[in-house]
Amino acid sequence: MSIQHLVAVGVDPHADTLCAAAVDSAGNRVWDVTVANTASGITELMGRLDGDRVIWAIEGTGTFGRDLCDRLLRRGEVVREVPTRLTGRLRRRSGFSKTDRGDATAIARAALTEPLAGVSHHPVLEALRVLVRQRETLVNAQTRAFNRLRAHLRELDPATARTLGRIRTRHTLEQLGRLATNHPNPHHRALQLAIRLDAEEALERLRRIRQLDTEIRAVLPEAGHQLMGITGIGAIGAATILAHTGIIDRFPTEGHYARHAGTAPLDASSGRQQRHRLNRYGNRTLNKTIHIAIVTQLAQHGAAHHYVTRRISQGKTKPEAIRAAKRHLTRHIYRTLKHHPLT
Repeated sequence: MSIQHLVAVGVDPHADTLCAAAVDSAGNRVWDVTVANTASGITELMGRLDGDRVIWAIEGTGTFGRDLCDRLLRRGEVVREVPTRLTGRLRRRSGFSKTDRGDATAIARAALTEPLAGVSHHPVLEALRVLVRQRETLVNAQTRAFNRLRAHLRELDPATARTLGRIRTRHTLEQLGRLATNHPNPHHRALQLAIRLDAEEALERLRRIRQLDTEIRAVLPEAGHQLMGITGIGAIGAATILAHTGIIDRFPTEGHYARHAGTAPLDASSGRQQRHRLNRYGNRTLNKTIHIAIVTQLAQHGAAHHYVTRRISQGKTKPEAIRAAKRHLTRHIYRTLKHHPLT
């Protein structure tokens, strides 16, 4: 048993159980316990600390760990979100096998060694998170439907498929939704029916996406409108950034925020060669949104175009210059959110 005080409690949440491990300042596991993921189980877990103030590190504060996280936040506890990929990396580094107990210990140790972002469930940000996630689901389903439509059209009538143009317009979808399904060949008739059904569903999905767009714009706070002033960031991009950032004050510096977004390049220097490589960690959705903004600015000869051109003239490769531009834009986003905090 450690004689040092508890510093952090890591929690690996599941649908039915919460596996928790407490560690001291040296990262030694002091105790671990598994309780039911219910109100009484959460009360039992929180009662084990007997009033000690610790850092709570939870993997999945928005899913199976949400009830625990909300209870802790209401009590004024410090809660940190631990990404799944980080848990796996620390578990392998410690030599643990894939067990709930090992994961909980790795999660607790992450609170001691990693610059984790704090958690704060702000109602506006939570609304944006739900709306953005629902929209992403519909957009992904829409993309799959368009790919199927294009494939079926090429199989049914290659000549028409080549001249049809963009399938995703309402006019084209309405045409495909009225496609006859009376071809004498059963194979072609099946293709006609599949095209018609996909087109009808895509039309309804398009209506739902636009409904979500309207709701997102209605919920978007002033900070989101300020982000929309950046070329390449529209209403959906701004909502995505806010939903995946949370309260900006949980990041002490813009460097911490860049690590969260995965836009802080990793040092890969060796000897006389000084270089940085791509950072594959961080929030990938946030990283993608920033990348899209940079690509848009490059296409429109915006701020990123001039920045990338200048960095290339300084000896950077184009991928390195683009990564630097993403880091530069992340700094801009951080400062914008700091100057327009949520109320």
